Amino acid sequence: MKLVTLQTFTVLSILLCPLVGIGSESLPGSTARAASDYDRLEAPLLRTKQVTTPAIRLTQRYPSMQGPKSIKSFQLETEPDNTRVWIRRYKIDVLDAMAGFESTEFLCHAWLMADSGLRPAESAHRGARGGRDPSLFLTISQGFEDMHFPDGFAVEFDTSDVSRVGLLTMAVNNNHDEIDKEIQFRATIDYLDDPDAQKLGIKPLTGFQLHAHQTAREARLVQHHTGGSQHAGHASSDPSSSQGAAATRDHWLVPPGRQVVRSEVKAGVIQFDGMIHFIKIHLHPYGESLALIDTATGEEVWKGYANNHPEQAHLLSVDSYSDTSGIPIHSDRVYELITVYDNPTDQPIDAMAVMRLYVHPAISPPPS
Repeated sequence: MKLVTLQTFTVLSILLCPLVGIGSESLPGSTARAASDYDRLEAPLLRTKQVTTPAIRLTQRYPSMQGPKSIKSFQLETEPDNTRVWIRRYKIDVLDAMAGFESTEFLCHAWLMADSGLRPAESAHRGARGGRDPSLFLTISQGFEDMHFPDGFAVEFDTSDVSRVGLLTMAVNNNHDEIDKEIQFRATIDYLDDPDAQKLGIKPLTGFQLHAHQTAREARLVQHHTGGSQHAGHASSDPSSSQGAAATRDHWLVPPGRQVVRSEVKAGVIQFDGMIHFIKIHLHPYGESLALIDTATGEEVWKGYANNHPEQAHLLSVDSYSDTSGIPIHSDRVYELITVYDNPTDQPIDAMAVMRLYVHPAISPPPS
């Protein structure tokens, strides 16, 4: 068994997360699901793992991707002869180290991840930045703290070459100039051993990550709009930081006002035809919506909206999609992401837009 070290998780953090048809639901944020017949069959078979990261201290403002990190390495316990688990749910709670539950405004992201080594070493980079996920890469971010896949579907993870997995979390603080607080992140993971998954007829989902991006030309327009000013964070409006006119950024600046960014998703990024059964989106505060468009037909595949706090830079919730019926997706088509931000402040803000599709392959191509 190969030990996955904390250094591996740190590197990944830099690279940058049956009985089908019985029930389906749309999950805005972390809305609780109604119990179903499927739930009652599955409940006695589920294993649950709960882990809490070491405490981290917040002492200042931390923009996106600049906050303190906390890492927890652990095992997903299984029967001795079982080498495969099926993850059904992944949930994050933000805890005050002294007083219990804390506001989710302090959550930047929480990645559940490992790599079995069954893919080339560079696959982790490809998966984290815009393509197929590594062997295990589930992400939670502000506004969406509870991933619960639809009945009869799960993310399959081969544990034969991995002895430990990792939870890597990062804090953010957009709202408080004066702060002195310790917080922790607690993950709850529900999963099935392979024999139990087979009894239930669980179908595998493959994750694909689609990044919106700002082109160098768009960055120059932002620079002109802001006088070259920068938000105190990771994003930059300096076009000279790109490699040529075609360079893009997936972490950018939004000047005061409304901004629409259109980003091409090339054919082949989705590696097989299939049905989307789960969609999770990642936006920053003041994000308004993210839509996926099929350019072959001009039709909207799916669109999700964000619910922003009325007085703070804080995403209260973002829409998601979860359904046993699914939405067809085609590997040979070009798609487009349309991202909308509405910045009500008088300063540029940092922005990202990521759509994660969880796809089950089609036995035969879905109808056009």
